Amino acid sequence: MNLTQLSTSEFKLDSVGDFCLSSNGNCMVLIGNSNITILELMNSCDTMVLMPYNNKQISISQDKPINGLIRDIDLVQIYETGNILEAQELALDIIYTAECATEPLKPRVLQADILNKSNENVCCILTTYGHCEIYKKAPITEEWKPLDTNLSQVLITDVFPSKELSFHIKTYNDLKKFTNKFIITCFAMSRQLSDVIIYLGTAAGHVVVLKFNETLCKFEEICHIKTSLNRLSYIANYKNLLLIGCDQGTVRLVKSNIENSSLQELDYLWSKIDRMSCRKAVFTYNQCSKTYLVVFCKAAHVLAYCLDLEGYFGIKLLHHLAIEAISENEFMLTTITGAVKYIKILCPNKEELNIEESIIEHEFDSANYQILGVGATASKNLWSFLLYRNKDYVHQSKYTNSSAFLNVCKLSTQDSFIKLINMNLPNMNIAQDLVMAINLDIFNNFDVDKYMTYLDLEKLSFPLQLNEAFLQKLQIKLIIVRKLANYQKMKYRKIKCQTNIDLQILEPALQLLHIVYRLRYLKQLTFQEIKLTQFQEQSIVCMQLKFDHLIKTFNIINAEEDIKPQKTVEKFSLFIVNEYDNYKFNLDHLPKFVENCTLCNHSIVDFVKCEQEHEVKRCIISCTQLTLFKTKYCPHCFALARNDDDAKLQELFSNDECVRCIYCRFLLKQDNF
Repeated sequence: MNLTQLSTSEFKLDSVGDFCLSSNGNCMVLIGNSNITILELMNSCDTMVLMPYNNKQISISQDKPINGLIRDIDLVQIYETGNILEAQELALDIIYTAECATEPLKPRVLQADILNKSNENVCCILTTYGHCEIYKKAPITEEWKPLDTNLSQVLITDVFPSKELSFHIKTYNDLKKFTNKFIITCFAMSRQLSDVIIYLGTAAGHVVVLKFNETLCKFEEICHIKTSLNRLSYIANYKNLLLIGCDQGTVRLVKSNIENSSLQELDYLWSKIDRMSCRKAVFTYNQCSKTYLVVFCKAAHVLAYCLDLEGYFGIKLLHHLAIEAISENEFMLTTITGAVKYIKILCPNKEELNIEESIIEHEFDSANYQILGVGATASKNLWSFLLYRNKDYVHQSKYTNSSAFLNVCKLSTQDSFIKLINMNLPNMNIAQDLVMAINLDIFNNFDVDKYMTYLDLEKLSFPLQLNEAFLQKLQIKLIIVRKLANYQKMKYRKIKCQTNIDLQILEPALQLLHIVYRLRYLKQLTFQEIKLTQFQEQSIVCMQLKFDHLIKTFNIINAEEDIKPQKTVEKFSLFIVNEYDNYKFNLDHLPKFVENCTLCNHSIVDFVKCEQEHEVKRCIISCTQLTLFKTKYCPHCFALARNDDDAKLQELFSNDECVRCIYCRFLLKQDNF
């Protein structure tokens, strides 16, 4: 097994530590000292910028939510009247330093994570002062902005309402007992239907479950529990299981039931107090054995549990810096020496776990760089490694101290192309990382022969009746052809003849298929005696005019000499015309409407131009004229659709279908400008 590097890029960071890269779906969070970088996988990249991620930096909040509670507490008196040990602990406590230090420490990032909810990402950031904040992207600027929520307030007033008056607090123990339950030390997020659920761990050992109401921008309490652990330092969730760890090193499971608003402590996974906190945990679920597999890191050791079955493996004298799941029983580990390890955990029976371990070959500069984090995309086909210069290599300069490198690689055992062509995709967003991997393969000139073989249109077989599988196959072919065309244009300064021919065939072919599909759906409505709307009738007229225009293009291509897939073009023309004849409407029975050019208001003469020779821009979905300002676009190929009313385009699709690009199957995005 080996890693092949596809791209690399440099980032500026003030400081990084172990496990500083966390991933969720096709997004990652790169955690620095005073800011974080959010990396979102792009839909496509070009030859000039091979970095497949958009990155945005977020500066953390300077708020100290506990200040309001301790405003009337005399911290100086508590410091002076306590014993030496209490005074020392208080002097290092953020509560005391924030109020009494001459130069209070600035907040640092304690934890950050990202969650995808309804095709929209939500980021949560926790600082060392216990301030937990939710961030979302602004619709126009796409800058990440904090939401004004009641998170701190709901802990104080709803979860832990206290009748204790602040002037009663006279000792250090009273202070910690009063404040620890309000100080957030760790969190985890999950998605339940349309809601975001956040699990909070506190300095007093509580686990609090809150639901985020996005409409009201408020948190609501679901339940909470006082665990047997002390100050919680780590929490991870998977389905209805929570793994919690404290600063003393103990780790145990908690079972959550959101419907019944309950939490229940389960067995300890590690009960020995060794002061080695859990740093990262990964859950998987085995469908065959119906068992959970929990793998987590403690210092230089990695522990694996299968339900109540315990397995242990470790590497002495090495420190693990990252862990990520490859599959339900396969994992990737990285060490401080730059080694990348493959771990496979097998359960031959209900009494033991077997561990298989091997080295994953890579080309990273392990002598000068160490791997501080690893993240994977949703399909586990693109792997990102954060590399940071070794301390003895770093020069005393601001530039080198803040430089980190993100290497995007692919595993030799993961074939994105085979995965993509064997999937049944309602939309291409599901396979966004697979498309990106093919994109990077072509731009790096990897496996190009494999893609060229797949694109051979002479071998294209036609179904007896138009179906989704055939449409999806042609859309994947067009995606690959367009990537090849971009690569050839960059390398040879022109597109090769056969690639250009494939483009000329596939683009109109997909438009024709889309039109027949929409006409078939609208015809079914008439068979059910459902009256068509005005927009549906206008779309029928425009789509049938568009079909006539496109079929002429096909006949021109067919008339060309020396066209390699000429027989395929002939077969497709016969196939699509036959399908069209089954579903076309008699336009004489539809109300007539006149289209005027949106630029000059003159009549449109021949469907593509108006009387003033303006080119008419048309919606890829309905074939009606595009509005000037309100448009939607495909984030992959930037084809345009109308957006004057979201419900209108959906009228051309059944309820179980979504409006998507006719060329590459990606969901359309709203143009906010």
